[in-house]
Amino acid sequence: MRKIDSDILIKADSYIPIEIKSSALSLQDAILNNLPFIITVCIVAFSAFVTYCISKRNIESQREQSINDRKANHENKVSEFRERWLQDVRNTASLLLSTLYVCQHHNMARSVSMSSATQALQRGDQEGMNSALKDSKEYYELYVLELGKFHEYSGKLKLFFNDDDASKELFKLIKDAGKLLKNQKIQGINDDISKDITLELQKILKTEWEVTKNREWST
Repeated sequence: MRKIDSDILIKADSYIPIEIKSSALSLQDAILNNLPFIITVCIVAFSAFVTYCISKRNIESQREQSINDRKANHENKVSEFRERWLQDVRNTASLLLSTLYVCQHHNMARSVSMSSATQALQRGDQEGMNSALKDSKEYYELYVLELGKFHEYSGKLKLFFNDDDASKELFKLIKDAGKLLKNQKIQGINDDISKDITLELQKILKTEWEVTKNREWST
């Protein structure tokens, strides 16, 4: 039997091996023998973990940015709508106040024409009376036309507001003015009516503008 100096014991009859016996490796030896592979696996695993963390953070950041962008767009749209709403209220209110003045003017002119017709009748001036009556009729037709516009603008203005306490006084003033015009109880130009409506509108518009201005709109 020949003996070879090695960790592996070989028993051979002549030159043909008949038994190979290897001693078991310890855990430490196994780790040392596979250390490069283990290090490579650890590096790959750590890289994958780092990549996952970065990707997750980027996804969360993009999600948060998307939410902020949608919120900013929404707020900017609301801001635009409110500014447009305020301008529409101003325009409609201006038209209403204009028709209120014109209604009073036509009604006053009609009253003057009726008075002239009465005086002409008393003087026996038939031609003057007919001319005054003609003028009175024309002013009345113009008055009715403007009265229709007054109610149109007052109705449109009411659609801009909710039925709340903030606008209640305004529409009470407008309703009262409409009754006076319809019943032809305003014989001259009553600026106090327009003034009261204007002051009430200014209060409401100032409040609404402050709400718009104080909001944190995004740019």
